[in-house]
Amino acid sequence: MHPSSPRAYAPPRANPFTGIAGGVLAALGGLAHGLLALTAGFVLLAGSDLVPPDQDPDLAAQAELGKPDEAMLTAALLILPVSLVVAIGLITGAVLLFSRLAAGRYTIITIATIALLPWLAVMLAGQALGAIGVLFPLTTVVLTAWASTGHWLRE
Repeated sequence: MHPSSPRAYAPPRANPFTGIAGGVLAALGGLAHGLLALTAGFVLLAGSDLVPPDQDPDLAAQAELGKPDEAMLTAALLILPVSLVVAIGLITGAVLLFSRLAAGRYTIITIATIALLPWLAVMLAGQALGAIGVLFPLTTVVLTAWASTGHWLRE
């Protein structure tokens, strides 16, 4: 190139660290939410009446001891669909991001923000667990939204 041209040198290559790290965190978050949805499904399954009391009274009495209460069943009913949507969204976003498609970036940012909201509520309620729970989805959002991730996708 001629020295007087607007671009006398090639721009530096984008650093892929933020994009790859955001994708890895999204994939791990997707797996964690998948396990959470599976656990909520098991809680709901444990709360169902699998053993009719008239068939085996001893087995029915044992089943009653390990049965979840109404609060656990309500929590599982709320957690199951949200965790399932978050798991599918984060894993899909991670695959799209690793394919270097901008749709993966936007999917991860949107879904990780949804995953962040319950932890913010726990944190605002004064629970220390909420402050720890906020870190993972917040880091995922920040790394994925970082400008170098966008540069890496457009490169």
